[in-house]
Amino acid sequence: MYIYHLDSSQFHHTVVPTSILCILLHPVQVESSLLLNQIVSLNNQSQFIWSRNGGYHDSCEFLGVENGILFGDCVVAGGNRTTIKTTLDLATYIDNYNGFLISNFTKTPMVPAASSNVPVPTFFQIGFYLERTNCSPPFQPLDFYAPVKCKPFENLNDTGIENRGWSMALNDGYELSLWSTNDCLGEPLAKLGMKDTRKFCQVLPSRVNSISLRPLFNTDYDLSLAFGNPLRSGERCAPSEC
Repeated sequence: MYIYHLDSSQFHHTVVPTSILCILLHPVQVESSLLLNQIVSLNNQSQFIWSRNGGYHDSCEFLGVENGILFGDCVVAGGNRTTIKTTLDLATYIDNYNGFLISNFTKTPMVPAASSNVPVPTFFQIGFYLERTNCSPPFQPLDFYAPVKCKPFENLNDTGIENRGWSMALNDGYELSLWSTNDCLGEPLAKLGMKDTRKFCQVLPSRVNSISLRPLFNTDYDLSLAFGNPLRSGERCAPSEC
């Protein structure tokens, strides 16, 4: 049996044993999440469709999942915030693979070897600052709600932001890597986790030029589409439906 929940454009589920025998022999639940906003978009009629890069979430409200069906009220393109109701059968490209919720829409499913002990978060958020070594302003606040493959930073010396220190205000369940290179290669300057939440004014040996962000909780996403922001618009619709 699947129990689906929808939080911030991601839905996660708990696989619950359906027989008393299974409960007695296997009293373990697997909770996992999936980044829907990478693979679900809207067509020109404001209806849900499967689409690489997705981007439905910024145009829809009253979102939910019931019996494997995604539903919501989505804004009509070119209208005055008029909405229509639309649905999508998630079972078309999403399935249970050995207890994990995984999509086969943009990639070949890869089943994790083991379940993470980090719980699936409610808001999927991480918030931190890159700053000067003496912690004085200006700061560079950064907020992400999804994985990041690699994000380089432009040279910001003219703004006074040195990117040689960091502070972390919030971390719902990610490993944040800070890199001196601009392509996230080599040895990172630092790897920060949930234990580093509420640490401030931490000095680094050199300037941060790129970051990467990896979820520590069970989640399925396409790394090639991991830009960090689930509200990214991406493609409006699949080429065959535009």
